[in-house]
Parts: sequence; C-alpha cells; structure tokens
Amino acid sequence: MLRLPLAFLIVAGHANTLKFPLRANEQLVAYDYNIIKYPIHLLSDILFGPAVPLFFMISGFLFFMGLNHFDMVTYKQKIKRRAKTLLIPYLLWNFIYLLPTLANTLLGKYNYDVWYFIESLWIMPNQLDRISEMTMATPADPPLWFIRDLMVCLVLSPVIWFVARKKMICIIVVVLLAAPWFFSIPCLFPFPGISIPSLLFFMIGSMAAVWDVNIARWLSNVNMSKFLIGIFFILSIIELIMVDYSFSLNGESVSVTIEQNIYLHAILVLGGCFAFLFVAYRLASHVAGAWGGHFLCSQVTGCSSILQRRLFHVSVQ
Repeated sequence: MLRLPLAFLIVAGHANTLKFPLRANEQLVAYDYNIIKYPIHLLSDILFGPAVPLFFMISGFLFFMGLNHFDMVTYKQKIKRRAKTLLIPYLLWNFIYLLPTLANTLLGKYNYDVWYFIESLWIMPNQLDRISEMTMATPADPPLWFIRDLMVCLVLSPVIWFVARKKMICIIVVVLLAAPWFFSIPCLFPFPGISIPSLLFFMIGSMAAVWDVNIARWLSNVNMSKFLIGIFFILSIIELIMVDYSFSLNGESVSVTIEQNIYLHAILVLGGCFAFLFVAYRLASHVAGAWGGHFLCSQVTGCSSILQRRLFHVSVQ
C-alpha cells in the first residue's frame, strides 16, 4: 500500500525540473512567473519530503517488530536475510552503473585503477571533499545512498536495540539526532554511510517496535488522522505560498536559488510521515473490508501480519 506511492514520490523528487532543469532556455526562467511551479513543487518537494524518512521508519519498525530479545543468533539471521535483499542488489546496480567507465578504462580511454571502482561502490572519489564538509556523498549510482545508509543502520542494530530498550536514553538520543536535522546544522552527514537523518528515522521506527507501540490502534484514531492530515494540508499551502524559486540564465547554464523556511519544511516532513501512514491505513482498511478480511491487532507486536502486508507491502522475515 505504501511502497509504490513512496517510490513514485522519490522518482518525482529526483525529476524536479525546477531544481534540475532538463535544458537551459528562456522557458525555464519563465517557470518563475508561471503557475506550473506550484504543482511541481508540491509533488517533487513537499510530498517527496516525507518519502525517504518514512522508508527508514518502516525499515526500523519491521526490523525489530515482535522481538523479545536480540542476541547474536538473531542478529546474524537478520543480517544474512538483508544481505540477500539489500547488499547483493546494491552491489549489482552500482556495478552496472560503472560498466561504461570500466569499459572505457579497459579500452585505454580512462586511466582508473582497481581501487577507484572499489571505492566508488561506497563513495565516488570526486566527492571525497564532502567528508570534511559533512555533506551528502553518494556511491556510483547516487540514489542508492539510501540502501547504503540503511545497511549501516542494520549493522548498528545491536547498539540501536540497546538504546531503544532504555527509554530515557532513547528519548535523549532521538532529541540529539533530531536537533541538527530540524535546524539544518551542517553536520548531517559526518561520514559516507553514516547520516543523522537515516539514524534518526530508523531509530524512531525501531523505538516504536521495541516499545510495542500499538500501531494499528493508533492509526485507527479517526479524529487524530483528520487533525494531522488537515495540519499537513494547511502547512503545505503555506509552504507553496512562501517558497521562492529564482532563476538566472547565463549562456547554457541555469542557476536556481530556492528560498524556503527550513523549520516549516522539517515540520512538513514529520507531519507528512504520519499523514501518509494514516491515509495508507484508512485505504488499507477499506480494501480489507472489501475483501471480507479483518485487521487483527496483537498487543505484543502492535501490528498484525495482515496489516504489515497490506499497509507496508513488504516481507518482515
């Protein structure tokens, strides 16, 4: 129920022609005075914003859901399963992305050594300066930074489990992670693979699972869902009114300046995560009712396997 819409929003976010113009011409500059910028910004920025954080939250929740203990045996079993579903596809698609460069290197057109290709599986060598700047650095296939950072969260899962079990410590850690993210302090990506946004939202999902939060009962609160969806709608309108795209055309290059309230955007991301969950739950409930099915909620796990499949549409083994 959620996987396909979120994947679509991520594609839309990376196809934002306001941030990433397809070609430089006067028509792009005219976007600044054209109503078309509003639906593009709504789809590729406002609705896109919660997509990746929500993927991290769901991943953290499903990774720890239903566990009463987390020993080395459990850890190895889960890591082994995730290696098949995350690591192998990650390496494969990065390798495919690097194939043209590898072919040109073998033909003598480029002069890259083996280490270049190994390093590119984690971080592109031309982005090494971003480490000192603590800005996002990507692997060869840039969108796969999400998989890379998610794998790091999974490797750190014993630490996350320990922290999540200590409620006060967990709250303190979440606050410490949330502060730089909310205020956009320039330290969000201290090292490739370790990012504050990924750890923050994976921790929030993990916390919900370890604390046995009854997700189904919480999502079934109609008044709460209407309130959060309404707030998200109102803030989205305010964001559309306040955001400002400035374009300048210089020869064949177009520079884009985006002025938006970072605090409002952060609130929209948080509110959007929960609004999406509420909408997905209501839709899944109607679909389940049409099928004659029932959403059974376990007090132990907080979410039945039916809810997992129909709401998250993923395997939780």
